[in-house]
Amino acid sequence: MSGRNDDRTPLLIERMLVLRLDPGEVQRAEPAMFDELQALCRRCQSREECEWSLVHDAADPAWQDWRNYCPNSAKLRMLSALRGCVFDAGE
Repeated sequence: MSGRNDDRTPLLIERMLVLRLDPGEVQRAEPAMFDELQALCRRCQSREECEWSLVHDAADPAWQDWRNYCPNSAKLRMLSALRGCVFDAGE
């Protein structure tokens, strides 16, 4: 492994923000799951695709291609759906 910093965690944080998830809230509420998300993100082989799509595609609400390569897609979609339920119930 090279000595350069290859931390992919900022990509996870950016993806969560695009999905309107609060990374700090997820980390506090589900620390084990957050650790799993980080670990999968760090091992992901699609870093360049993720970086590109966060810049170019994330503004389009219909865009869903990230789900095809992101190893965290199922958990992030679940958290996003749960966030919607909690938000809707609290209003």
